[in-house]
Order: sequence, then C-alpha cells, then structure tokens
Amino acid sequence: MTRKISSGLCIALLLGLTSQIVQVVFLRDLLMVFHGNELSIGLIFAAWMAWVGLGSYLGGTISIRYARTGVLLRGSALGLLITLPVTIVLMREVRSLLTVPPATQLSLVDIAVSSIVFMAPACILMGMHFVYIVRLWRDEEQSEDASAAGKTYVSEALGSALGGILFTTVLVHLLNPLQAVGLVGALLLFVVMIAQRPQGFARPLFYIGFLGIAALLLALMAPLDHWAHTRQWQHFLPRHELVDTQSSRYGDIAVVQYADQFSFYQSGQLVFSTAGADELHPGWEAQDSVSFAHMAMTQHEEPERVLLVGGGLGGTLGEILKHPVTAIDYVELDELLLEAARPYLPSSTKKALAYPRVQVLHGDARLYVKTADAQYDVILIDMPDPATAVLNRYYTKEFFAEAASLLGPEGVLVLHSSSTPQLQRTAVANRNATVYHTLRSVFDHVVVAGDRIMLYIASQDAEHPSVDAVLLRRRYEEREIVTDGFAGSHFHTLLEDTGVRRVNWVIRNHGRTPDAHLTGPGPQPLLPGSLAEQIEEEAGLAPVNQDRFINSDLRPIGYFYTLMLWDDITRPFHQSVLPGLLRAQPWWVLPAAALPLVLMLAICLGSRIRRRQPLLRRLGTRLAVLTTVLTTGISTMMLQITLLFVFQSVYGFVYELVGLITAFFMLGLACGAWLAHRFLLRRYSITMLTYIQLMMAAVSMLLWLGLPAIVALHSPALLFFLFAMVTATAGLINGVDFPVAAACYTDVHRQSEKSAGVVYAMELFGACISAALASTVVVPIFGVGASFVLAAGVSIIACILLLMARGWLHA
Repeated sequence: MTRKISSGLCIALLLGLTSQIVQVVFLRDLLMVFHGNELSIGLIFAAWMAWVGLGSYLGGTISIRYARTGVLLRGSALGLLITLPVTIVLMREVRSLLTVPPATQLSLVDIAVSSIVFMAPACILMGMHFVYIVRLWRDEEQSEDASAAGKTYVSEALGSALGGILFTTVLVHLLNPLQAVGLVGALLLFVVMIAQRPQGFARPLFYIGFLGIAALLLALMAPLDHWAHTRQWQHFLPRHELVDTQSSRYGDIAVVQYADQFSFYQSGQLVFSTAGADELHPGWEAQDSVSFAHMAMTQHEEPERVLLVGGGLGGTLGEILKHPVTAIDYVELDELLLEAARPYLPSSTKKALAYPRVQVLHGDARLYVKTADAQYDVILIDMPDPATAVLNRYYTKEFFAEAASLLGPEGVLVLHSSSTPQLQRTAVANRNATVYHTLRSVFDHVVVAGDRIMLYIASQDAEHPSVDAVLLRRRYEEREIVTDGFAGSHFHTLLEDTGVRRVNWVIRNHGRTPDAHLTGPGPQPLLPGSLAEQIEEEAGLAPVNQDRFINSDLRPIGYFYTLMLWDDITRPFHQSVLPGLLRAQPWWVLPAAALPLVLMLAICLGSRIRRRQPLLRRLGTRLAVLTTVLTTGISTMMLQITLLFVFQSVYGFVYELVGLITAFFMLGLACGAWLAHRFLLRRYSITMLTYIQLMMAAVSMLLWLGLPAIVALHSPALLFFLFAMVTATAGLINGVDFPVAAACYTDVHRQSEKSAGVVYAMELFGACISAALASTVVVPIFGVGASFVLAAGVSIIACILLLMARGWLHA
C-alpha cells in the first residue's frame, strides 16, 4: 500500500512541477513572440486553462471506459514529451503560419488564435493526466469518496510551487526553453514508468537509460532552440541578420543588423538603432535623439544638473554633454542591454558614457525617482512609446508626480512620443491627449509641439515651457554648440507656428466629452488662436474625462491606446478588435451575473411540485456547487492576473519572476487543499462552501481598499513580501475551495473520477474567462479596482446561490 500511495504522490508532484515549468516557459516565449504585449498574458492563461479543463473532462470520461490506468498515464506522459518541444518551435513560427506581414505587431485576434491553437495538445494531455492520477490513487486506496481528488490536487499544487521556484532560481539560468521542457517531460515519463513497473523490472538499467536519453535531449535541444529563434527573427525582419541574443530579467535582448545599421530589441520592442562602432558621428538613426536633446536642453537658461531616463545609448547623452551641464545622472533600466550594445556603439557614445560628468545608474528609474535625494534643472524621459506595461510606467500620473518632486523651481520635464500630423487618427489622438492630460494633472504648465514626433514640455514655472523658436535658437547659438545634422535654424522648422497652434488646440480640447475616446478629435478651427490665447481659454473648457484620458499605474489606459495606435499604423487594412473593446460598459456583466440566479430561482419554484423534488434538489445543488467552483476560478484568476499587472507596473520585470510569483500562488493552493483534506472533508457542507466564498469576497474588497497604499511603499523588499502574501492568500482560498466543492458534488453525482474531472474543468473554465477579461478589458480600460470589485461580486453571487440551495432546496 505504501509503495502505491508513494507512486501516486510522486506522479502528482511531477505533473505539478512539469505543468508549472511548461506554463512559465510558454508564457515567456509567447511574450517575446507577441512583442512583450502584456494583454497577451491573460489570453495565454485563458487558453491554458480552457484546454487543461477540457483535458480534465475528457480524462474523466476516458478513465471510466478504460480501466488500465497505467497505460493511460504512460501514453499521456509520452505524448507530453513529444508535444512540448514541438509546441515551442511552432510558437516561434507563428508569423509565417498566420501570414503576418514583416515588421508588424500581431493583433489581439492573432494572439488569441495562436495561443489557443498551439497550446492545445500539451494542455489537454496535462488535464487528462490529472484525472488519471486521481483514478490511480483511488484504485490503490480502494476508496469511493473524493479524497483521491483532494490528494492529487494538493500534490499537484505543491509540485507546481516547487516547479516555479526551481525554474526561477536554477533552470532559467542553465537551460534554454527547449531544454527545460524536454528535461521535465522526460522526467515525468521516467517517474510514470518506474511507478507502474512490472515485477522484476531492471531498475538500474532503466536509470542509466533515462540519464542517456536526458543527455541526448539536452544536446539536441541546444541547436534546435537557436535555429527556432533565428527563424522567429527572419519572419519578423527578413532583411536583417540576427547578430546576438541575450536573456535579461526584463526580457530577451536581440541585436539585428541591416547593412551598417544595428538595431536593439527587447521583448520584441525596438529600443534604439545605431550606425555601428566605426561611425565617428551620429548617423540618421540618431537624428530624432539629437533634436530631442537640444529641444529639451534649451528649455532652461542654465541647465546644470540633468536627469536622463533611458536614451543614452541612442545618442541623446552625447548631445546633452554639448550644453553647459555640471552633472548628468543617466538611469538605464537594464545593465545587460548596455553590455550587449557596447561592441556596436559609435565612439562618440562610448566617450559620453565614460565622461566624468556622467553618472551611469543601472536600475529601475521609477524606484530611483521615488527615492532620490536630488534636484534637477532638466529631466529628459527618452523612452519608447508605452506599448507595454513596463514602458507605460514612465507615462503615468504617479511617475510624473515623483519626477516633479525632483525638479527645481524653474525645472523642466521633457518627454516624447510618436505621432501623426495634426493627430489625424483617433488612436494617436487618444494616446497623446492622454499623455498631455496626465502631465497637466501634475504640472501647472504644459505645451506640446511636433508632427511625426510629439514633444511634451512641462514645468511648474510659467516662463519655462517654451515653443518660441527665436528664444530657443538664441540659447542654442549662445552656447556655441556644433552638431552634425542640427543647427539653430532647425528650431524654426520644428516649431512652425501654425503647426504648433494646431497640435496644441487638438491636444487640449480632445478628451473632454464622454465619448471622445470613441469619436476622436472634433472639427478644428481653420486657424486656432495663439498658444497664449489657448492657455488662457483652457481654464474654461469642459473637464477632462478622467477615466479615459488620465493614465495611471492602476488604470493603464495609455498603454491600451498605444496598442491601438500601432495596430492602426502597421496593419491599416486589418480589422482590429481593440476599438470595440473601448465600448465595453461595466453593466454588461449584469446579465451573466443574473443568469445563474434566475435558473436557481426557477429550480426552487419547481421544487414545490412534490414528485419532482428529488430531481430538482440534486439539480439545484449541482448548479450551486458548479457555479461556486466557476466563480472561484474567476475570482482567483482575476486576482492573480491583476496582481501580475500591478507587479509589472511597480517592479517592471515580471518576465523574470513570473515563475516565482505563480509559485507563491501554487504554494498557497497546496496549503489550502491540504488544510481542507486534513480538517474539513469529514464535515464538509454547503454552509462551509458559503463561508469560503465570503472569505474570497472579503479578501478582494480589502485589496481594492489597500492596494494604493501598498504600491506607494518605498521598500522593494517589503513590497515584494506583501505581493507574495496576497498572492499566496488567493491561492490558499482556492485550495480550500476545491476539495470541499468536489466532495459536495460527488454526493450528488456518485462517480468520483467524473466528479473530479467536472469540478476541475469548471474551475479552469472560470479561470479561462477571468484571465481573458482581466487582461484585455477590465484592467487596462476600467482599472485594477474594477478587477477586485468584480472578483468580490462573483463570490457574493456564489454565496447567494449556496444559501438558496441550503435553505429552499433542503427545507
């Protein structure tokens, strides 16, 4: 008996470890394929949960009809060993398989389709494997209750926690993605074979064989991974050569070359381009950086202390040094990016990095700005557009407020974003108006300029944000600056009066009606008033739509608009779903929420007919329990996805720690399931399920109230500890819920494997719905608070159903 119980335990632990490592590897790889788009996180999780849930349901059906559990386990384990590496190779071929044009981003539909299609085989097999282990454990113990499902759930969750920790601390540093999934797939098959061995099995020979196969897999997967990675970039940039790749905590870094130009990508997003180490002066790649640097530095009469956030490798740093500055603090988020770029940088940039007045600070600029004890005359934010949650952190109200606290009385903050002439597209008008209104919510004075590149100049001093070409040219020429490709006359070109009037009129007036985010800017006057007149008139304009045009850490709407913009620009003839998502309204959830309540009410009324009472009571109990499991999946996944988004906004490197974060959730899940199995299953009841749902609602509401205070903390260690505890708490409640719900459902269904499969599938289906909604609609459009309220709301609905089932059906 002991050997058999240990077999079930080992297989369940290995399944959890395998599934967690595979999930993290798939997530990281797909994030690179999807250009770091965090909206894809929820869709990836949704596809994962949906297919695992289907596999669980199918596994329950198959295990009833086919009694040889050992054969089923070996078959699914062998299938996983084959499908896991194949899936990763196919993921990197997604652009060719979906015929996505080169150099364009995948649409939300492309992301959803590829996530659903490519992960299906592996996820279905893992879902089936779970039910087979339940059957194995039940057969070994000769039990008919739900204890086998609870034990499998606990063991798998514990294995998942171990897998997340093992991947984050060891495997990610030693193995490439194909090697990691190949190794854990082989290990799962090995444990299944050992656990189900026949009598007289030659164990030593099998150990030797496994080690040989594992070594062979590791050797074969190394060149295959490099080939697949190269193919991925050939599809994205067919005329470029992949020169180098490195894995950073903030995302994979890729260096590609076209002729004598080198471009640097991180998480699939272009960071900067350079002419190469042999170039003595900035090339055309650096012209935007040159213009940005001189436009920013001439905003101040005597810019002595300067803070530069990003952009130093693209030429901005060297141009700042041509002004009379005494000190420059240059904050570069990723030290590995600098080291990867160094061999390809022009000599002028290398000299700038080594200049005595320059202090290069490696780390998170958000954390530096929050904790720095310094005062600056000019702060330049030279970051790419907020196309990911990581980049959006530098365009939020919270960051602007923190940066404003570091400026002197006449200090100026300058940043830029891509644009179009006169903001002609709704997406670009929404995004750039959001940046302007967010700045304006912090700074008293903000002006903008530019057509292809929009410049934002902000200050608390009325005299300093200037678009006066004559004034800025005079300052530039008085400093006797000589720069290739830029002269004093450029100020008149960049700050042409009519263009400045038009973009300022659009940016100031857009976003002040309830449907502005849907309709775009209104009709423009033929010749808007002067900038001074517009500033004076702005106070009399309608209030800004705060929900749609203020970008914040907890409502990253600017990030959503940027995705709309790039979808619009790179694929103009492709029908995007993003504008349609903007039409979503909070009340849309009410019909879905009312449906189970109406069904339960109908069942309760029908149960008054005596001859149908037994059938309807069982039906009502099933409805209440399954809806409870569904809402548990919705609420816990809603919390998990939302916390991942918040963690990304606060820390900026969820790419590295996603395995550890999910490990905390799974550790809480394992503890909760063990507590339920150890103390609650002997006296489980509908009432107990009700209390668990109330607990979930209470945790969700407490997070809604307390999260703003948590993210405002200055201590990274304390912040991470609190995130870990909150994540583990959500997992704990989920873990307690499953065994109790499975036991309640088994009471009315009477088939243990089928009950475990149905309950597990229903929970994963809820998680699937939640993951998709949280990442694509709820968090970016309605904000983090809406996620917590929704999680609490569905838990309250489950409580009502359970109370109805307990009171009316069993009266």
